[in-house]
Amino acid sequence: MRANVKALALALMATVMPVVLLHSRCHADDPKLDPQVPGLLKQLADEHAWLRGPTKTVPEIMNRPKPSKPTAEDKLYDLGPTVIPALVDRLADPDVAMCVSVKNLLDRFGKKAVPALIEAARNNDISTRVAAVETLGMIGERAKDAVPTLIPLTRHWDRSMRLAAMDALACIGDERAIPTLFDIAGDAQKDGDFREFALSHLHSFSKTLAPQIPKLVAIAVAPDPPDWDGEPHGFSRIAFSVLADIGPPAIPALTRVIDDGKTPVEVQHRGIHFLYEMTIRHKTKTRDPARQADLRAAVPCLARSLKVRNAFSRGDVLLALRNIGPYATDAIPALEAYLKYLDDLRIPTGSGWLIDFVRRALTSVKEVHTFDTVHTLVVIDPKSGTYMTRLTDYLDANNKRESRIKSMRALADLGSDSAPGVPKLAHSLADGDSWIREEACQALRRIGRASFPAIPKLNELAASDPSQNVRKAAATAVDALQSFHKKP
Repeated sequence: MRANVKALALALMATVMPVVLLHSRCHADDPKLDPQVPGLLKQLADEHAWLRGPTKTVPEIMNRPKPSKPTAEDKLYDLGPTVIPALVDRLADPDVAMCVSVKNLLDRFGKKAVPALIEAARNNDISTRVAAVETLGMIGERAKDAVPTLIPLTRHWDRSMRLAAMDALACIGDERAIPTLFDIAGDAQKDGDFREFALSHLHSFSKTLAPQIPKLVAIAVAPDPPDWDGEPHGFSRIAFSVLADIGPPAIPALTRVIDDGKTPVEVQHRGIHFLYEMTIRHKTKTRDPARQADLRAAVPCLARSLKVRNAFSRGDVLLALRNIGPYATDAIPALEAYLKYLDDLRIPTGSGWLIDFVRRALTSVKEVHTFDTVHTLVVIDPKSGTYMTRLTDYLDANNKRESRIKSMRALADLGSDSAPGVPKLAHSLADGDSWIREEACQALRRIGRASFPAIPKLNELAASDPSQNVRKAAATAVDALQSFHKKP
């Protein structure tokens, strides 16, 4: 019995002593360490004491006490890279305030802290290793030297280490991580959630993933294996999302999937949805309307997709073509044919719960898609008088409030091309609904010079409208329109 206890004690000493020695070496026994560092570290943690205790609400975080300048973080940073070993040693401190503040300071040191963090990522203490890897991820692109160390850690026995390593590789964004992430995503022996995690991290490499499009398409069209509860995993959706992030280079592959008659209907609809998502993301990334021309290759496929049976997919098609804008002129015949189909669509009459349900569903689809089709046609060809007139007709008082507001916002998005709608917008300023008046003010402001005739009425609203929101919107519109007079 005593022999067993003695053996256990020796084993514990063998486990604990290296950590104790490491701790003492990194603190007081380091002759190069500035003597004020321990005190500054304690002050650093105290400055972030608001992190301690239960989870904080957003107001608590926003209203947290601000430390006086210069802060302990500033003082430690001014001491230079010599403090980095002491900071790394406190990464796994039990005090959450210490951990967070040390990570932030190491991130501030940037590339200078990378060698020490790489060494810490090889340490036997799993908590310190995970924290070091997380900090490398915070440092981001400046930590590219850590990629060879991080790649093997994606297959570490500890789950938190694997996840932290993948996060760090995604934040660093080095192409060397791409094969590893694909290997994990395609490893059927791995946990499904873990494979999804690896696949979703490919979003960070979208600019360099064009050569991997065939692999992503293969994942996107393959049936999703079931999870432990029988529900399918989301590999297909994630792969389509990554393809949408890649942008125009992925259009030919996506359109082939959508047009392939052998593609399952569900996958086809998913492809249409993420083709629409691509138009949004490309527009957001480029912030240049002329760059929407890069999406022109998707127009023929989108025009053909107006004939799919799924109404949600047809709605995605209309929105995608609208995002492509003037470069989608080849889709005008298909859009006009779809609009005629909607106009001719007969809503069933009769009684009974089933007929009532179908009638409500068809009426909703017809109303929404008719407006979206007209709006898309106007965006593609703003000079088309027929469809501009139809869009402005939605402003009439006999239409639903939602339709009138959608029309106002559509005209506002078109800017100066919406000049034909200004008279009806000005007439809407006298509407009994304050929301309609407010939206009309905002639309006239965004249309610009063509709205000058409405300035007298806007001045009246700004001075005497019973709604404060309308008065504010009218005054803002007047100021914006009058500023055009001052421009050459």
